[in-house]
Amino acid sequence: TFWNINMSDEQLMSLAGKIGSDCPFFVRNKPSIVTGRGEHIENIDFTLSSPILVVCPSLHISTPEAYQKLGFSENKSLLSSRCVVSDIASYHNDFEKVIFAIHPVLQGIKTALLNSGAYYSAMSGSGSSIFGLFENKRALTDAQRNIPFPSFIVNQFTE
Repeated sequence: TFWNINMSDEQLMSLAGKIGSDCPFFVRNKPSIVTGRGEHIENIDFTLSSPILVVCPSLHISTPEAYQKLGFSENKSLLSSRCVVSDIASYHNDFEKVIFAIHPVLQGIKTALLNSGAYYSAMSGSGSSIFGLFENKRALTDAQRNIPFPSFIVNQFTE
């Protein structure tokens, strides 16, 4: 491991879970379906060649409050359906409906990404970051230039 910690992935994941519900995912940092409170991680075969523009507005969204707005509790299953990895049209984020109603600027960022050429855009988790997938470097850099919030590019183009 990077820090030469003498712990197995399982031990690191257990420790990470004590830090936060979404932290165990980052021990292996692979595409996964994550359920429960973040402790059930199923790796999936998924490769994305498109670069991603992630926009990070300075809004704090409380994850427990976001779940409460959806009407979920710890005793109610959150996974009602799965997206088909190869069919981007099946991807959705249930948090968007409730969070966009409270913070319409996030809907505006998503719309701006789509209008700038993103072929897909969504909120990440319970927010507030919004990402867009692009096939075209010019569209991505134009979008980044025109959105007045901090952002970064993941999977840079290798032209």
